[in-house]
Amino acid sequence: MNWRRTWYLIKSDIWRRAINNGYPRKTRSFAQAALSPSALAGTLFRLQHYFASNNLSIFAKIIAVANIILFSVEIGSKCAIDEGFCIGHANGIVIHDRTRIGKNCTIMHQVGLGLKKLDAPGENDFTVLEDDVLVGAGAIVLGPLTIGQGSIIGMNSLVMHSAPANSLIAGCLAKIIRTITEEERAPAEKMQRTWEKRPSCSLKETLLFIREDLINRARTDGKPFTRSAYLRLFLNPPALAVVLFRFCHWLDGHGLTFLVKLFNGINVIFFKTEIGAKACIDGGFVVLHCNGVIINNQTKIGKNVVFAHHNTVSIGPRKDMDPGNDFVTIGDETFIGAGARIIGNLTIGSNCIVAMNEVVRHSAPDNTILVKGKNIPRPLEQDNKTEVKDDAPERINPISWRETKGLIKADIQRRALCEGKKPGFYYYSKIILNPPVLAVLLYRLSHYFRRREWNFTAKILYIMNNLLFSVEIQSLAQIGPGLILNHANGILVHDRSIIGKNCTLVFQNTLTVGPHAEETRCHDYIVVDDDVIIGAGAKIIGPVHIGNRVIISAKSVVTKDAPEDALLFGIPARVVNRRRF
Repeated sequence: MNWRRTWYLIKSDIWRRAINNGYPRKTRSFAQAALSPSALAGTLFRLQHYFASNNLSIFAKIIAVANIILFSVEIGSKCAIDEGFCIGHANGIVIHDRTRIGKNCTIMHQVGLGLKKLDAPGENDFTVLEDDVLVGAGAIVLGPLTIGQGSIIGMNSLVMHSAPANSLIAGCLAKIIRTITEEERAPAEKMQRTWEKRPSCSLKETLLFIREDLINRARTDGKPFTRSAYLRLFLNPPALAVVLFRFCHWLDGHGLTFLVKLFNGINVIFFKTEIGAKACIDGGFVVLHCNGVIINNQTKIGKNVVFAHHNTVSIGPRKDMDPGNDFVTIGDETFIGAGARIIGNLTIGSNCIVAMNEVVRHSAPDNTILVKGKNIPRPLEQDNKTEVKDDAPERINPISWRETKGLIKADIQRRALCEGKKPGFYYYSKIILNPPVLAVLLYRLSHYFRRREWNFTAKILYIMNNLLFSVEIQSLAQIGPGLILNHANGILVHDRSIIGKNCTLVFQNTLTVGPHAEETRCHDYIVVDDDVIIGAGAKIIGPVHIGNRVIISAKSVVTKDAPEDALLFGIPARVVNRRRF
């Protein structure tokens, strides 16, 4: 790969992004598109690929680590990507070395492209996307397979089989829904965006919104709201991400476009959150975890709405838009579960719950639960419900530095063994350029300081892990030796998690005891036994007990206990025959 070819690929990527955004073909448009986070992530990959192909592996590795830290984008250096490559949003993308991507392909956020084999791949094992393929947000494609030219993969799909050209693929496990016609493949007519003319938000109103956000955040966390919440704000990345959005919204109302883009860039790079400055969001807005929340400009959100993480709110393809209803509307007191996507010109009523990994394409009335494509009436809360008191808090037993060093050593040795390498001095010296190992190291140190009741130091290390690697393993989570994170990307592990020896988390995994911390009890735990593999995008919501040697398939949502040696698949997950996969 020579520099001339690399520069041509960079220009083709940026020009395609500029054209997709509706910019005229001018130098200024090229510069605007080139400075967007998604284009910068693509450019970093092109430079990484150039250095790797010219045997300058140290520079390629440095650029790869920078791409992971800045944009949460991990693309293998040996991955072959043709011209016109477009990243929808630079957030949570993982692409394996053995992937081949054709011309003018589009990859949306939180997409994983790789192989389903756990052992070493064969010589001809590749995941191939032919020309003009669109991969929707949250989709996981596990080869070896070939996706034909002009195909579209739906949001949150799990694709494990090849598909012919012009296929619409969706579902978990994904199936070919139908063939895309030539009329649908033709570029849609550009529609004029008609923004509602709203009065600009004053600074006083913005500060009142921030106060309401913090009050609802305290309520969601089960804590009283006090003045100290303003001081704790600087140690709460999700709350800071919401504050940055509020100031973006205020600046946009006053026409300060440059500052809006600057604040948006800070939100994307540091908090992996991208909320359109024109989105109309009422007070009490809460993002539980600042990881992968993407909200379009054309969005109206009511009071006290809570987003978990890895959520998408978008109006969908422009040609499907209703000019009279160019918005996604979400009512008051609604909870959006982890991994849920909302797409289309639709309205979700008040007091609703959107389930984990759900893709919402239709409107829903008030007081409903949206799960498996259905609207289920939400049971009304009983006024005479007896309050369940928490048990007495457990005493935190200290851990010695010697034990912590032993756990770190076991983690690194198991990773080296899985990579077929010897864990000698040279391997240890390369840890600084290995984000997954660094993420585990930061967790171990945070756990050590928290168990020694050095709470402030533990909190700082936890925040560093969150901001640098999008990994939120809370300090009191108990994890045995031999922990492996395949990719430092979108990992969330709750305090009340007990994980055994030699467990593997791939990426975008969630282990939580419930949607709100106030609903937990001291006896509620997620228990994961030894040698468990949690696939890409899989989520566990407890309290549950997962037995030894269990494999949880990609995109699964586990809500019940699982026996030993089981393969879990589906939403909700169930035990299936291993031969199916």
